Amino acid sequence: MVQRSPAIVIKTIPYGETSLVVRCYTRDRGKMGLLAKGARRKKSPLVATFQSGNYLEIFYTFKANRDLQILTQAGFMETWTRRNDDLKKLGYSLTVIELLDQSVTDLDPHPEIFDAVVTTLRAINSQDRGLNRVFWRFQVQLLTYLGFRPDLRQRTIQGVSLPDPAAGPHSLPILESILNPERVRVPPERVTAADRKAIQDYLSACFRAHLEGFTGLKSFRLLKEFLG
Repeated sequence: MVQRSPAIVIKTIPYGETSLVVRCYTRDRGKMGLLAKGARRKKSPLVATFQSGNYLEIFYTFKANRDLQILTQAGFMETWTRRNDDLKKLGYSLTVIELLDQSVTDLDPHPEIFDAVVTTLRAINSQDRGLNRVFWRFQVQLLTYLGFRPDLRQRTIQGVSLPDPAAGPHSLPILESILNPERVRVPPERVTAADRKAIQDYLSACFRAHLEGFTGLKSFRLLKEFLG
């Protein structure tokens, strides 16, 4: 029976001469692999559809005892046209997807995480300022939905020492405003390089402490090099 779900593309892997394995995060079933037959043919309209971070509606046949489900149809729910023309936006989008991939397991749906990913990718596509804050908010949401809401007073997690969230001049109130949106927000122009480092070091340490095998984010390292 054909099933339908909104989905975010994580990555693709060539399969045979003409097909693709598409790793997606779906709202209904979580992370899963799908076989897109013929998607690599030169005349296939699906080649551009499966770019990492794309927001799709997919149709597929599902069998619980099968590693790869069969994709029958896919189309865009929304397109991130501004992202594709901006390396900074693209870098943040790919970092969100890489973090998602490292944080969730196959066939373990979290609709609230899916919705947070879509909201974050939409904000990255539409906003020109404050993208670092958008990414920090997503990380806090992801930790919270996984059951690991940050406690800024906590200095260690399972033996892992946490960096000081107040190491930057404004880093602590920024984190507090993300954790508690009703607080007064720190104006974006007051976010310093020291704040950015302190906040990201703290959040990365939270992921390392809670997620076994978390290796850091290659996409984010490349983004930092690009931003200088």
